[in-house]
Amino acid sequence: MTPQEQEEMYKLMGDPQARTNKSRERIALEIEEETLKAGEKAVNLSLIPQDQHHLYDLKNVTVPPDVLAILAECEYPLSKEEVHMIEKKMDRFHNIAKTSAIGMSLAMQQTGKPNIQLPQLISEGIATGFEYYHYP
Repeated sequence: MTPQEQEEMYKLMGDPQARTNKSRERIALEIEEETLKAGEKAVNLSLIPQDQHHLYDLKNVTVPPDVLAILAECEYPLSKEEVHMIEKKMDRFHNIAKTSAIGMSLAMQQTGKPNIQLPQLISEGIATGFEYYHYP
C-alpha cells in the first residue's frame, strides 16, 4: 500500500459515512483487495542500506524466525514489556536507525494476527502485523 493509499484509507476509515455510503468493513476489504492485487510483499530492511529505509515508510516488514517462535508461544494479549521486547528484536533484525522504528499493530498485540479480512495477505507474505516507521 502506498503512503497515499494509506492516507486515503485513514481519511475514509475516520468517517466513512461522511464520504460514501459504504461500511467501514467494505472500505477496508476493498483496500485489502487492492493491496493483494498489487502484490507488494513485506520488505526485509536488513537487505536494504539504511539511507534507503525511508522509502519503505509504513510498509509491512518480514518477521524473522526467532520472533515467529516467540509469537507462537505467547499468551495474548501481550504485555507492554513483551511488545517492547519483540519490537526491539525486530529493530535489531532489520538494522533500523535510532530515529526510526518497527511497530507491532494493536491486533497483533491482542491476538497474534494482523487485523485483516483477506487471509491471502498473510499467506502471500504481504501483511505481517509489523510496520516500519521512518521519523525524519
